[in-house]
Amino acid sequence: MSDIESEKLLILFEELADKMDINIVHGKGDFLGGMCSVNEEVYIVLNKIKPIDQRLGVLRLSLIHISEPTR
Repeated sequence: MSDIESEKLLILFEELADKMDINIVHGKGDFLGGMCSVNEEVYIVLNKIKPIDQRLGVLRLSLIHISEPTR
């Protein structure tokens, strides 16, 4: 996938998260990223220094996890 396509997909995922009332946090550091909740608010943390494909993977897996019904 080209960088332009990846950027467009990242924007679409972020718009989807916004519609689902999920906060996206972009940070830098020594972490992979992922989902967490604080005070009943859901956050997905993305590491800006990681390649875009890795950030897309974190977003994809987090959104799948959130959308799965709990048992």
